[in-house]
Amino acid sequence: MSKEYKKCWEYFRKDKDNESARCQICSKTLQCKASSTSGLHRHLEYIHGMKREKKSELNNDKPMPSPSKRQTTVLHYVKGLDLEETVSKLAALDGLSVNTITKSEFIRESFTSRGMQLPRSPSSVMTLILNYYSKVKQLYIQKLNVFKCDHKKLSISIDEWTSCKNRRYMNVHVYCNETSMNLGLIRIHGNCPAEKALSLLQERLENFQLKLESDVVAITSDGAAAMENFGKLSPTIQQFGYNHALHLAVTKVFYVKKLKGEASVTCSSDSEFNTDSEYEQDGNSDSELVSVARADQYDLRDDLSLAISSVRRIVKIFKYSPVKNSLLQQEITRSEKRELEVILDCKTCWNTLERMIERFLKIINPIKTVLRELKLDHLWKEEYYEILIGMLNCLQPVRLAVEALSNREANILTSEGIFNFLFSNLEKQNSSMSQMLLKEIKFELVKRRNRDLVSLTKYLSNVSCLCEMEKDEFFALSSKNEIAWLAKSLMERLFKGAFTAEEVPREEINDVLTESSDIKSESDLTCELTKAISILTSTPSPMHADKTFASLRKEMSLYEATHSLTPNLKMLLDALITIRPTSTEKERNFSTSSIFVTKQTSRLSV
Repeated sequence: MSKEYKKCWEYFRKDKDNESARCQICSKTLQCKASSTSGLHRHLEYIHGMKREKKSELNNDKPMPSPSKRQTTVLHYVKGLDLEETVSKLAALDGLSVNTITKSEFIRESFTSRGMQLPRSPSSVMTLILNYYSKVKQLYIQKLNVFKCDHKKLSISIDEWTSCKNRRYMNVHVYCNETSMNLGLIRIHGNCPAEKALSLLQERLENFQLKLESDVVAITSDGAAAMENFGKLSPTIQQFGYNHALHLAVTKVFYVKKLKGEASVTCSSDSEFNTDSEYEQDGNSDSELVSVARADQYDLRDDLSLAISSVRRIVKIFKYSPVKNSLLQQEITRSEKRELEVILDCKTCWNTLERMIERFLKIINPIKTVLRELKLDHLWKEEYYEILIGMLNCLQPVRLAVEALSNREANILTSEGIFNFLFSNLEKQNSSMSQMLLKEIKFELVKRRNRDLVSLTKYLSNVSCLCEMEKDEFFALSSKNEIAWLAKSLMERLFKGAFTAEEVPREEINDVLTESSDIKSESDLTCELTKAISILTSTPSPMHADKTFASLRKEMSLYEATHSLTPNLKMLLDALITIRPTSTEKERNFSTSSIFVTKQTSRLSV
């Protein structure tokens, strides 16, 4: 039996050069550069018949340490999740179909390695997903009940979505000050008028133990005709999305509706460059985009289309030709110290038009240099530069405003600051294009902006806003009486049991009442006239609405005197802050839904 050893240096000694070692048994010198011992081990094994002890035998009395690298499995990234949660996330987040999860041996082995048994039937796997949905639903209900116990109110956004399987859904998204929750998709069968939409919404809210009248402050939706009728039937405040107003204003200023059968301006001008096969191979070819624009019946204004058409042709030259793009990138690197690719817009999306112009103007000098080298400088005219600058100056603040309004933290208060920024930027330009755009934006926003609601919210967040004179009529606030009547209606609807009519010491508010009642506007007198008529024509109410209104006016006067919100006004402000100026969040939900509501994952699109 051959002798075993642990370390080869028991039988070797290094020479002075540290690149060789001498065997203590046979005095033979062996190379060991960089302290390599593989040759020394082979010498002991083949010349002297000695074998090295195996690692498992070196520490028989000690447990083997776990290896630092293990085989990575699906469940390695979801450590601590149970079977139902893991399967649900594989389906909903990763977009795996139920059949794929069931038939995948790799996924099954990963579950088995964690002590979980994956069912072999797709129906059983679907049951796991539905069970997890029930757990999440109960968790949402618990959170919502906590909000209700704290007298917190919610706002929601709704919209309709059609999946790739041509199925219609309604999405309901709930907003609170701290968080927001997606209450899922509601399948719509057949037509969906306003009455049916309201019924579907109330049914979904009742499933989560919410009441539309007492728990929801406002509903944010788009400006479709069905949604306008929906707002008339709903007991809540109807808030139409501001982003749609900005889109309509841009469309009116920069685009014109084409006559029936009219060809696109860019269709013929681009034909001389269509000989390149690269254009035809691209999925976003210009011919396809022209057909999309023709389907929408809109095209750029004549005074803008020539400049934009020239930019698009130049962009295509560099975008679809690697050789020409290489020359351009060399010039860009010299000036910008990095590469910048040209951007081609989509003719039906004005925000991509702004991106294309911005990038084009940023690298205009390298582009003109390369065009001269390629003898294509006739494609660019210097008068186009002023047109592009004017378009960029108008579209850039609008895009920034749209992105700010779409922020998850945006509310009707922050939207007022966004409008102030947008209006001031357009006014500073003092061009015909910017003034026309500003006029159209205000026109569209006025139709969607609830003046009394905004005034009440601004008043509760900053009492001094009533004393400030607004230069722009758009930002003018409602009268104090109009604000008080809206506050009264909201308090009676949302806080019936929580509203406390506290007595306010008269001496604290005498001065404020006297000062505020010296000069009455026409709207104040109109409200008083309406109130006087209603006293005689209406029957006595058991709710004592007049006492509620009087108590609320006292609290408002105390707030003006002390600049400190009373508990009732604080509850009302917290409720108003939940209202969202746009319904962008449900668009994010639709993007997420498109991952798993597909033709393959048919079991999930119930």
